[in-house]
Amino acid sequence: MVKRIVEIEEKELEKLKGFVDYRLREDFENETFGKFIHIPSMNIYVSKELHEIKGNHHEVSKLLHSRKEKLLSLAEFREFLIYTRDNLPEIYNSAISPNAGNSLEAERLDAEISWDGKSFYLSYHAFEDNGEVSRKKEALDETTLIKSKFFGLSPFGISLEDYLKEGSTIQGFPQHGLKKGDLRYVPPQKKRISVGAFYRGKDLMQLSFDENPQLNPSYMKLRIAKKEL
Repeated sequence: MVKRIVEIEEKELEKLKGFVDYRLREDFENETFGKFIHIPSMNIYVSKELHEIKGNHHEVSKLLHSRKEKLLSLAEFREFLIYTRDNLPEIYNSAISPNAGNSLEAERLDAEISWDGKSFYLSYHAFEDNGEVSRKKEALDETTLIKSKFFGLSPFGISLEDYLKEGSTIQGFPQHGLKKGDLRYVPPQKKRISVGAFYRGKDLMQLSFDENPQLNPSYMKLRIAKKEL
């Protein structure tokens, strides 16, 4: 049986009593399947905690897809941060800050960048209506920030708050004109195919798109997305 979270006004809920089997959102999320959060804006379920699966970027993705699961695309990761910031601050804080005792931790993102000599292209995956996962490839939005931004170096970092508020392309990438902040940003590179990751560590928060998809560093983890539970 598929379980879903449906948001409904309390007066409408009263009309359903005795006709529909339901439970309150808090009860729903506290059960076993409550290890996932429903993100209404995307209608997907995202794991609250990071998981560690052995393999490089492509091997991990292939395994998840075989289970009708996937990594978060950059746009989905941004929506996850916005939703947890506004509704589940404890999970939001854990997503942008390292766990106790961890000097460095990174989260894989479903964002593969390629350069054809003229333009950047973004490849990612999306859920179809039947829950299957399909690959998408698009030209990178022209408003995407392509310059590196480092806090304390040249010239500066970008504001995470500004990025989450309105400073994103439809694909989830930072745009030009963001306020200064402590989120380091490493943009797509022309030298090779690369993938995205979000780093968190002591005095470090970094959004990077210069990761080698063939590597599998021990600090690299992932968050699982599902269409249905």
